[in-house]
Amino acid sequence: MEKEKETIYFITGNNSKFNEIQKLFQKEDLSYELKQNTINTTEIQASSIKEVAIFKLNSVRGKMNCSFFIEDAGFFVDTPLNGFPGVYSKYVLNTIGNKGILNLIKDFS
Repeated sequence: MEKEKETIYFITGNNSKFNEIQKLFQKEDLSYELKQNTINTTEIQASSIKEVAIFKLNSVRGKMNCSFFIEDAGFFVDTPLNGFPGVYSKYVLNTIGNKGILNLIKDFS
């Protein structure tokens, strides 16, 4: 008799992210059943990915009584922007967009 897989939740509203991770779970034949949970998380603007991720993790921890994980990332342009937009990538994308970021880089050429 096959052992039932433990369920683990990926907390994300981004279906593309979920599908990407789900493919990895299937490829690796992990002993977990991955499910998506789109619970609203509290996101803060902070100076480090670690601070943002820990805050998000703690905002979910009180709402879920099961195994779960989160993912957070930033977009860091080393030269010439010294790591900008970093943890503010979502805000920057929503305000000046990709073209705006490329224009910032172009201005340093």
